[in-house]
Amino acid sequence: IRIVGALTDISERKQRDEQIYRMAYYDELTGLPNRSCLEKILSEKSLPDKAEGALLFIDLDNFKLINDTFGHHFGDKILKKTGKLLQQLCTSDICVRMGGDEFLIAIHGKTSVDRLVDKANSLIQKIRDHFPGTASLQPLSVSIGIATVSGDSKVQLEDLLRKSDIALYRAKHCGKHQ
Repeated sequence: IRIVGALTDISERKQRDEQIYRMAYYDELTGLPNRSCLEKILSEKSLPDKAEGALLFIDLDNFKLINDTFGHHFGDKILKKTGKLLQQLCTSDICVRMGGDEFLIAIHGKTSVDRLVDKANSLIQKIRDHFPGTASLQPLSVSIGIATVSGDSKVQLEDLLRKSDIALYRAKHCGKHQ
């Protein structure tokens, strides 16, 4: 009886530990990794000083209007579908929900700015195609900010996040959907 009880306790503890881990590192709504998970993944990779990559910081345009007009339940459905769509379109990248209506795609490895712009434009179009709108709802659009790090510079994640965030808000300021 003690052996069975001990095994049950260990199993229950393992399930609780897994649940706590999931709550700490994954977004509950979309199931995507969160910012803490991104930091953990990047620190575990022990990236060399000359690491190369990019961040695409994505914001759903006018999302507050969707929540205010149709309710948070409807907005949550859009966030879930957007998360799944990003995962499907960016299978070799790290897709993260930063919070609210903001997502991030982390790309590891060398890539050109032209390829990143093409990828961003493709994401913008695919999201628009996936959420074409209705008579009472305009099509969903996104704005994307891109920041890169080349092998010539040592940039911390916080700096790259800040730069991609600045680029995102420039896109929003210039008319969104870009």
